Amino acid sequence: MEIDFWFDFSSPYCYPVAMMIEEAARHKDLQVNWRGFMLGPMIRSQSHERGLDEQNNARLSYIWHDMHRLCKQYELIFIKPSRYPNGARLATRILCWYQQQSWLPVFVRAVFHAAYAQDRNIADEKVIADCVAIAGQDPLTVIEQANSMEAKARLHLQNQQAIRLGIFDAPFFQVQQEPFCGLDRLSMALDWPQFQSDCCRQTGTA
Repeated sequence: MEIDFWFDFSSPYCYPVAMMIEEAARHKDLQVNWRGFMLGPMIRSQSHERGLDEQNNARLSYIWHDMHRLCKQYELIFIKPSRYPNGARLATRILCWYQQQSWLPVFVRAVFHAAYAQDRNIADEKVIADCVAIAGQDPLTVIEQANSMEAKARLHLQNQQAIRLGIFDAPFFQVQQEPFCGLDRLSMALDWPQFQSDCCRQTGTA
């Protein structure tokens, strides 16, 4: 059984999920599919303003306050980013191109840690190179491929797939084609297969 985890490196609420979803899913016998996409272009393509930007001060103030207490609850380091939104295009292209590789979860966590625990600029190629190295890969090779036209096209296709699936925010989860949106729905998403199984037994259906 699998759980699709759709996320944007620029979404603060994806940070705690990325750091804990793999272990939590393992306890439920679920495999995590890491699906990176870019929420900003999707928002613009759908012609509605729901993005997080510096003009929305009340929303951002709440988010940073909420992130401090969430990360304290999850025992994660959190430093409010000095740059926001952060440019995550290169990191997301790496994810899209190499998303079947076993080292991807380590890379993803390294990028989130750099952005939200170290306040490093993840738009900086050197920072991403460090994250690739943490994942045990050669930064020059990985970044060269991620900068190719093929990798850029793959990211575009991934964004289009997210739109087709009705994904409108991040983090977003899919389990057995059932959608769940938001950090507070992670536990429900992880429990969904067992819930469905229990319902089937109660009704006597397969």
